Amino acid sequence: MNLSPLKNMMLALKIQKVPYEDIIDCAAQQYGVIFHSNHLTTIFQSEIPKKMAQVAAKCRLEVETPIEEKVQCPRCQRYLPANPLFFSRNRARKTQFARYCKECER
Repeated sequence: MNLSPLKNMMLALKIQKVPYEDIIDCAAQQYGVIFHSNHLTTIFQSEIPKKMAQVAAKCRLEVETPIEEKVQCPRCQRYLPANPLFFSRNRARKTQFARYCKECER
């Protein structure tokens, strides 16, 4: 998952069952960010599950797409589904997708 270092730290502490107050203190000490406990609830109940669902959908699409419907990224050499989750749109190209996958474009 592509979470910020702060959210990765917060998630790790949450998994370890650290109380919200301690997570808030740790975020303030390490990152200089002050959260309210309601904001932490939002992060843990909507932002992180949404990100996890996106990653799961992407993995499922990568596994379930037949090889005939995949495109090879010339940079990383991986075969990926010709899908906006993996390739940016480029209407000028025949495939309608960018030449390199999104991970290689970064």
